Amino acid sequence: MRSNRLSYSPPGYYIIRNREQQVSGPNREKTYALGFLLAFGLGAVGACLAGVALILFLTTPLSSSLHPPTPTLLFPTPLVTVSGPASTPLPPTPTALSIPPSPTPEDNPIVTPTPTGYEFSVLRISEPPPCEQRRLIRGRVFDAQGQGLGDVQVRLFNDFGYSAIFYTWVDSPAGYYEFFMGTQPGEFHMQILGADDQPASPVADLHYEGGCISEMDWQRSF
Repeated sequence: MRSNRLSYSPPGYYIIRNREQQVSGPNREKTYALGFLLAFGLGAVGACLAGVALILFLTTPLSSSLHPPTPTLLFPTPLVTVSGPASTPLPPTPTALSIPPSPTPEDNPIVTPTPTGYEFSVLRISEPPPCEQRRLIRGRVFDAQGQGLGDVQVRLFNDFGYSAIFYTWVDSPAGYYEFFMGTQPGEFHMQILGADDQPASPVADLHYEGGCISEMDWQRSF
């Protein structure tokens, strides 16, 4: 049995010691256990509440005010015009082609006889390309009907004293004449002479291309 004897201590010590004795022992351990359980329970409840709040936050959709507005595509309304049946376009009027006239070949000129007061006049002058290597001045003399006329004097001359006379063939072919020339080109003159060696035509000029053939035809005017 514990003694309640007081020792020589300052006043008030006994009371403090009794309080220490009352709190110590089994009563103090129970107090600590209840405090721990209370703190643990409050922590568990707080954790549960926090978990529930998190689940609700994740599963609940955001407010429409937090989402950006959905863009609206605007398409213009096509304008439909109702009209009558389309008219069939008429085909374009073809434009007439302008065809240039065919040039007259210069290598075979035709000279229309004109009244000159002479019995004969030039019918045709020809310096035909390509050059035929025959060195000739030739031609024919025709009557008014276009038939070859034989035994007619044809004179060929130049400004340097050259002069020659050829009588046209009577047949094969009639009215044909020719002068054999050299290889040098030059300017020559021709004239038809009558029976009395008088001029029966005007003088006609002819260019001779050396080594080639030049031609001149004559026709009687009447």
